[in-house]
Amino acid sequence: MNPPALRARLLVICAAVLVLLGGMLFAIGRWNAAEADRAFVEAAARAAALPATTLPPRYWAPVATARPGPTVAQRIEAIEAARSLPAAPVRPPSPPPAAAGSGASTAKPSAAP
Repeated sequence: MNPPALRARLLVICAAVLVLLGGMLFAIGRWNAAEADRAFVEAAARAAALPATTLPPRYWAPVATARPGPTVAQRIEAIEAARSLPAAPVRPPSPPPAAAGSGASTAKPSAAP
């Protein structure tokens, strides 16, 4: 068989293997995401099946609207304020330098009589 045909077959086989591996990686990623979702659902079902107590069930599930309580938020803000750098002092603008050769004298003006 001629070399260009062999090279074409090799490239086709390599491309097929790469597509297969890419599909497997995609499938494994989807499987892991579904497994994590199933774990959260199972944890929520177990927490809901706990006997009623005065305390709320102890489980955490991520939601977009989850916020810490007001005292925890105040402590976090206080720590962040203590960690932040103080504001830099404001420097007054410096006067522009005198233009060379403009005829301006460097002598101090005389006091008015």
